[in-house]
Amino acid sequence: MHFHVAGNTVFDLRIAQWPDAEAAGADGWTASNVVLTDDPPTPMLGGCGAAPAYALARLSHGLNTVRLNTSLGADLFGGLAHLWLVHAGVALLAPPEPGVATSTHIIHAEAERRRSAFYRGHRVDWCRSLEAPTPDWFLAAGYGLVEAADADELTEVCSELAKNGSQIVVDPGPWFAQCATADQLSPLWPHVDVLLGTADELGPHVEDHIEVDDLPKALLKLGVRTAIVKRGAEGASWAQRQNDGHTQTFAVDDGYSVGAGDTFNARLVFGLARGDELSDAVRAACGLATRVVTEGRGVLGAFGDHPTVEGLDTWL
Repeated sequence: MHFHVAGNTVFDLRIAQWPDAEAAGADGWTASNVVLTDDPPTPMLGGCGAAPAYALARLSHGLNTVRLNTSLGADLFGGLAHLWLVHAGVALLAPPEPGVATSTHIIHAEAERRRSAFYRGHRVDWCRSLEAPTPDWFLAAGYGLVEAADADELTEVCSELAKNGSQIVVDPGPWFAQCATADQLSPLWPHVDVLLGTADELGPHVEDHIEVDDLPKALLKLGVRTAIVKRGAEGASWAQRQNDGHTQTFAVDDGYSVGAGDTFNARLVFGLARGDELSDAVRAACGLATRVVTEGRGVLGAFGDHPTVEGLDTWL
């Protein structure tokens, strides 16, 4: 089985505490502008491309090919992200690029509140995915640098891959709805086998306000074959032409949701690729995403271990 993922790579750094918004002080170490934390920062692999590619490779145990089309810099953060990906078994379409800074996200989350600083990095060349061997499954996800032109480019890629037999999965995130009109996106949907995202992300793609329970069926009218709405602690709802359903999960006290959606995407694709029924694939995806929320380390926490940095010095 051959998987191909297209999307960004982000080096996430989770910090336990953050100065108050109104905190201010002179340049230096003062009580007014410095927060002393009890817990060390947590480095994580993020990005709608890198995170699901990593998870697919870990789920495959080396038995499947996982390729990643992404933007990755040859800086220190990019080196660590690259190491995690390579050790998991992910093959990058292009090596880390010298002189390019990797997308970096510094995150503080407390209960349901999140504050962060985000350097968005560089753009992903969607069309580069056509230079790789045709995959069995192609997963593309929107990210913070997409523009209206990306809708046309992604449509071209999905159309060509679908014509050659690939199953197409798209998670537009909130980004495509913000930059492209319905008319610009409409050519994409008929090439999509599975459309997935949250209600907030997918709702703008339908004409009228739709209750979340009815949203999956409404999304089918776009021309996609399967629609899945990720609903956080409430699980996920899904619809196909012939049936629909909902999978329940449970809330995690003091959970940390970063990386859960990307892990959901990977586990869903993995299950469908091996022939699982949609309801079973969604149930397994909810389970692995909930584990990510519980562990609090993004996709790296989905598998219960702590990747090392052995070999980073040789890469640098």
